[in-house]
Amino acid sequence: MTLDLRALQHFLAINQQGGFARAARALRISQPSLSRSIALLEQQLGAQLFDRSTKGTAITGAGMRLLPHATMIIDGVERAQALFESPATESFAQLRIGLSPHLLHGAGAAAIGAILAGDGRTHVATSTGTMESLIDQVKAGEITFAVCLIATRLMQNLNRYEGCGFEEIAHETLIPVARRDHPVFDDAPTLGRLSQCDWAVPHQMSVSYRFESVFFRQNLALPKERLNTTSMGLMRAAIADWGLIGLMPRSMVGDDLASGAWALVDAPDLVFDYALAIIRPTALAPGPEALRAMAILRDRLGMTVPGLVCAP
Repeated sequence: MTLDLRALQHFLAINQQGGFARAARALRISQPSLSRSIALLEQQLGAQLFDRSTKGTAITGAGMRLLPHATMIIDGVERAQALFESPATESFAQLRIGLSPHLLHGAGAAAIGAILAGDGRTHVATSTGTMESLIDQVKAGEITFAVCLIATRLMQNLNRYEGCGFEEIAHETLIPVARRDHPVFDDAPTLGRLSQCDWAVPHQMSVSYRFESVFFRQNLALPKERLNTTSMGLMRAAIADWGLIGLMPRSMVGDDLASGAWALVDAPDLVFDYALAIIRPTALAPGPEALRAMAILRDRLGMTVPGLVCAP
């Protein structure tokens, strides 16, 4: 099966614009042509990508699974085209860095800024995705290295990822938080009550599985994951503006908790530990620019942990 790049571009435009009509105008094509393109893509994939109703257009679960991969493919094509459209960039050191979604903001964004500020000749392209997709990109040589959240229990069983080295540089914890005025704080937040609430969950490796497993093991109904996204901006909006409970990296919510705008939901079973690790290919020694960039990321994002755990 060969996917049409144009159809993937159409898919991304509809998601970005929030509907077929707006996407068609942005793409300067007719809406029937856009609908046919998406219908063909859905037929090839055997999955519905959008739900359309009188209330608007919503991406489906299958569409959410396709989203990071489609973004990576189209970004890669655009970067390849840019190399030939702007030959001057060939004189720059090219770094392609994969980042867990939460690192596209805050300390992660500041670290990328420090990489750029330290050497005017370094050109950085970033991508994002789940742990599996970032590992696949490292193994395929599509990115120089990645900085990724990995469930701590998996850090002890990395031998299956042949060809990748993992260096833990920091720890991260995902915690359940909500606005201070959320009804969940009106009484003890038992798992039974929490299973009836609406949630926002990051699109990270294993988060949804670990979250759902807590309720499944207690024979409780699975909560509604009203939002599952790679965007931390959308996660923050879901909590602050839409009244959802969200699983957020502790490093991103310190100011919200300190100000009293948000509060920690007292549910220890829904606190999940992760390692933050640099992932790089073991068969290819990193160049000086990559070594410098990794050093900056270690310094900005956490503590240095000696040793590199390599899969054979």
